[in-house]
Amino acid sequence: MELLVGAVVIIILLLCLGVDWGMIAMGIMGLIGLGMVILALFFLVCAAALLCAESVTAVFTDLRKDNRRFDVAYYMIGGREYPNLFPGEFVMRDKFYHKDKPVKVRLLRKAGVVFDKNAAGTILIGLVVSLPVSVFFIMCVSVFMGFD
Repeated sequence: MELLVGAVVIIILLLCLGVDWGMIAMGIMGLIGLGMVILALFFLVCAAALLCAESVTAVFTDLRKDNRRFDVAYYMIGGREYPNLFPGEFVMRDKFYHKDKPVKVRLLRKAGVVFDKNAAGTILIGLVVSLPVSVFFIMCVSVFMGFD
């Protein structure tokens, strides 16, 4: 809420200073585009980590918070428990997580995390959505700035 109020105050100040609505809209689109580019880079880094991780068989143990904001799935691999990099699924938990059932996950030993099927799907969908939207916003801003 504070962010929204701050954005409104900044827009009002820009209008009082005589900045054109088109410039304000271009600035907003530029900020959204920058956010999308950062999001696309995040998913690209996660995809590279997923590809570098080794495939192992693990056993799902449980979902818990452990100093995090969301529930995270934990998997037992070779006597050690590893958290999933992404939060656990909220909607269909009974379909994704089965206790004491062996599953294939990707283990990134250096980071001490795993990628389960939910995480791999999140990365794939994130890439499919964020890359084209990033390109779209970059193209829109470049057209508005006259860089055809």
